[in-house]
Amino acid sequence: MRRLIPAILLLNIFAVTVVWSQQDTEPTQPVPNTEELQLLTLIRNHDLQTDDPDKVAQAIESLGNKKCVVAIDDLIPLLSFSRIYSWEKANSGIQVHPVTVDDRYPAVGDLAQIGKPSVPALLKVIGNNDSSELVLKNAAAALMLIYRDNPIEGLKLLRESAEHSKTVESAQRLRKAGKEALQWCLPSERAQCEAALNNTGK
Repeated sequence: MRRLIPAILLLNIFAVTVVWSQQDTEPTQPVPNTEELQLLTLIRNHDLQTDDPDKVAQAIESLGNKKCVVAIDDLIPLLSFSRIYSWEKANSGIQVHPVTVDDRYPAVGDLAQIGKPSVPALLKVIGNNDSSELVLKNAAAALMLIYRDNPIEGLKLLRESAEHSKTVESAQRLRKAGKEALQWCLPSERAQCEAALNNTGK
């Protein structure tokens, strides 16, 4: 019995060491706080999206302002969620102003505000054959807003994702998004952007 005790202790020490090792190597997932949970509950409410879209839009914007990474998976399905401003409605008596894509579709602006943590999810939805044309367009817009200071990098990501796609359909969608994303380049950058997209640059 005495000989078994050291062996048992050794096994226990080994088990504890393994647990500590896993805790050190496994990335910890961010946990939403109480306010973020309340906002996530609002944007997940499908009835509210129809009955009170302004409230949902405000919740979406709040998550973006907080750069809430845990909201990314909830924001992706909302890329096609749109809002109409009160001054756009008939007989509002207010002069209509141009509305940008991130104004019309608040999730676009949110994902762009969250920044690079949104990139993998955006690339995935662009390449997903089940995504609508609107979702593809808005996901590409969010991606290019993230890289608005360096659109060449955003185009490179789209090209590389297409090159490593597992299906022909996914590659085609990513290439299509890349071609449409050229509009985000300034005229002076156009040649460099096209070279980045077509992998013809030095």
